[in-house]
Parts: sequence; C-alpha cells; structure tokens
Amino acid sequence: MTAPYGTNVELFVNKNALDTTEITSEVRDAGPSPFVVSVAQIKTDDTHSREGLPAFPATISGITDTAPYFLLDFESDKTVVWSTTCMTTGIGSFPAGSCDENPTFMHMGFDGSPLPETTGTFTDAQFGGYVVSGTKYTSEICFDGFNCKFIDVYGVDTVSQNNW
Repeated sequence: MTAPYGTNVELFVNKNALDTTEITSEVRDAGPSPFVVSVAQIKTDDTHSREGLPAFPATISGITDTAPYFLLDFESDKTVVWSTTCMTTGIGSFPAGSCDENPTFMHMGFDGSPLPETTGTFTDAQFGGYVVSGTKYTSEICFDGFNCKFIDVYGVDTVSQNNW
C-alpha cells in the first residue's frame, strides 16, 4: 500500500486480533483520543483501615460483606479468598475448627453469593505459609465500583498446614 506522498506501508495479520477486527477505509467523525489514559481516582476508606495500612473500597463477586478486608500481595499471581465455611484440619496442638479461630485467624468473607463461575478445584496448594484446598472461580473485582476486571479466585475451604 502506498500513502499519498509515496510512503510505503506494509500490513501484517495480527494473530491476537479479535475475529470482529477489520481494516477499512471508511471515513468517520473524529472522536476522543484512544491514547488518553483515564485515571482511576480511588479514595482511601479511613473507617476500615487496619494496622495503620490504608484501605480502599473493593468488592469481589461472591462476597456480600459490606466492608470486606483484603490483603493485596502485588508479587502474587493468585487471588485467595477464605470461604465462610473454611475449616482447619487440626494444626499442631490445635484441634480442627473454623479458620477464623486459632491458629489461622482468617478474615472469612467468601460466601459465594452470588456464586461466581466455578472453574475447577485445587488440593494442597501453598499460599504463603498455608497449605489449602478448595474451589477455583472466575470472579469480578472492582475498586470503588469504578475499576473492574475479571480474575481467577481461589476459594479456600480447608487449611491443612500453617507453616509461617
């Protein structure tokens, strides 16, 4: 293809393009620039900060708690949520019991309401110092109801080891 002033332009197939992608010569009215980055203005939530750390209003499909507490680990490639029915199997000298009790003291909030799409199960996976089992879901996470995306979520039902 040659541009109006003699510049050559070569077109290649983009293998990552959607099936509906098309190249056309149709003239359209100018719109807003697609290169302007929208800044997400996420305000901290002072009423729910813990241990001196800032908190942000966030929601995950499957958690109906009005003020859930999330610990974000930006070096992790997994998102873990603790089921409201999570149980330990008996760790060390502690008997089997609810994950919100000794020795784990989890903030359990994943009640599956509304239940996200189930994508499988996992057994004896290690997250931090915990060895856990449960169900994998595809869920939507939103910060301040504005910036949303779909993520894989690991819903923990059983904690079998606490190796911290």
